[in-house]
Amino acid sequence: MPIEITIPLTSVIILVAALWGIREYIRNNAQPVTSVPARVISNHREPATRRGKIMVNRACVITFELTQTGEEKVFRVPFHEGDLLAVGDCGTLIFQGSRRQFFRRQPSSPAQKAPEETKQP
Repeated sequence: MPIEITIPLTSVIILVAALWGIREYIRNNAQPVTSVPARVISNHREPATRRGKIMVNRACVITFELTQTGEEKVFRVPFHEGDLLAVGDCGTLIFQGSRRQFFRRQPSSPAQKAPEETKQP
């Protein structure tokens, strides 16, 4: 492609991406903040990328199941936050539109622990 075409094409792509981000931001802010009981049903990291000699972990993708409706919500979070959640964690998910704000984990009950952890010596 000649350089005269690639520069305007690149500018259009950047402009469309910026407008898409602004649209998503406005849509999320128009949504109510919702707090629902949920559990983690999937947690995986996106593939790491190589930048020079350094491997860069980008993010985790976490899938929550809303326990009241069975609906699934998928959120992309920084990898250090994703490491704190495990499949099966239950708690309260707070989100606004497609933006996850917080997940408050319920403390595990003795019934959820493995049998060897609940035995008394």
